[in-house]
Amino acid sequence: MGNSTSSNDEYEDQDQDDEQQQDNDNDEYAKQFDGIDTLGYRVLGVQPDSPASKAGLVSFFDFIVGANEKMLLGSGEHLIEGEEYDDIDFPLLLKEASESKTSVTLLVWNIKIQEKRIVQLYPNNDWGGAGLLGVTIKLDNYGGADERLVRVLEIMDDIDNDKSPAFLAGLQPMKDFLLGTTSTTLTSTDILSTILQCNINQIIELYVYNTTTDVVRIVTVHPTYNWGNGDSILGAVLGTGYLHRLPQSCRTTIGKSIERKVSINSNADNNKGNDNMNMNFSQDDIKIEPTLEMEIDDDYDDDDDDDDD
Repeated sequence: MGNSTSSNDEYEDQDQDDEQQQDNDNDEYAKQFDGIDTLGYRVLGVQPDSPASKAGLVSFFDFIVGANEKMLLGSGEHLIEGEEYDDIDFPLLLKEASESKTSVTLLVWNIKIQEKRIVQLYPNNDWGGAGLLGVTIKLDNYGGADERLVRVLEIMDDIDNDKSPAFLAGLQPMKDFLLGTTSTTLTSTDILSTILQCNINQIIELYVYNTTTDVVRIVTVHPTYNWGNGDSILGAVLGTGYLHRLPQSCRTTIGKSIERKVSINSNADNNKGNDNMNMNFSQDDIKIEPTLEMEIDDDYDDDDDDDDD
């Protein structure tokens, strides 16, 4: 009996040592993230029951910045002139992990709570959906991203007995933030206006964060001038800039996502690299889309920047 008790104690001590070592390794991994280089892969759409969903990735608020104890995008430190950045081939890393049935440890930065965390997932093609992770990601800038948002300030709900597209979509004034589509991040009302104009009289889906529910949900919008006096394509007053950033009251959590299934497009490989409104996936890879070419100004005036769309 004495030997059995001693053996159990040894196993418990070993487990504690292993856990402590893992915590130390994770701490060293996370220390690589200094917040100076502000490019990462932004999580856009997450599919239900996918590896990304099980890992708890949150649409639009999470940025993947590291994998397997290395930063995904090289900092350029110690580079000699003419050398290339030591970036990780993320799709290749995921494919190799899937083939070897091993896990990938991701370092994730959440712009809402402004904290980093480590998540572990298993890339594979057997979970029942599209892609190895079941997620759409996009190279994007997370520096000041929590302040480059489009906030719903007012809804035009009844003009000449007509309901506005914003009202019919269920948008909530002062609570909702318009985040983007499956391929585009809404960092300004100009980008939103372009998307609405390109999809006039059609149905589009927008990812919307609500500060009361703390959930990123998917909203169906039908942009049209065929309502009211025909002056507004959305029927909402929107605000952007420093005064319309996320309030402190919602910054204690990473947020949650409502997820959706997507169909696999067999022609996805032919569409890689295109910025479009469709969610295209390759069965063998995740989809990484380039950011929109645009100038981002992180300096905001104290005056409200309100637009009527």
